[in-house]
Amino acid sequence: MKVKKISFIANSPLSSNKISIYQTLCQAQSIGKLANLTLMIPKRSDYKENIDTSKKIKEILNTSEELSFKYNNINYLDLFYYTIIPKRIRFSISSLFFSFKSIHFSLRENYDVIFTRDVFTLLIIYLLKKVFPIKQKIVFESHQYSPLRSKLIRCVDVLLVINQYQLKSYKHKKAYILHDAV
Repeated sequence: MKVKKISFIANSPLSSNKISIYQTLCQAQSIGKLANLTLMIPKRSDYKENIDTSKKIKEILNTSEELSFKYNNINYLDLFYYTIIPKRIRFSISSLFFSFKSIHFSLRENYDVIFTRDVFTLLIIYLLKKVFPIKQKIVFESHQYSPLRSKLIRCVDVLLVINQYQLKSYKHKKAYILHDAV
């Protein structure tokens, strides 16, 4: 059986102090033991060039264990320091650029699966699929329900949800519950 080549697009920079980067890295480490996984992470403008990425990931995971996945620091249009622009707008524009660049890389490198938890990535995939076929399997992990997401998930092959409420609300033919626990 061929090992799947997975692109995991995660909009959580290593410079973040939020729990999402820890969850993302734990998930990448677990999936990487089962498949050929590459984690696409944003190379945000506050990320220092001289930081050893592998070392930083191990520090966040609090492990000396070898990483089971590869990573790709994606350069993109990052508006982090443009404080004249309202924070939500900066975040949204930057996230869209990161998602677009990550999807472009994943399609160009011919991954078997594109996996994400990011709604901006989901939006771009949804729009791209309206224009041309994408042969890669799309897996989306949802942590909350919304009517917008309910429309966007029509473009995914597999939907992972974290509770029964989402499972019933989304009504996706290939939805599975994987409870959110690190």
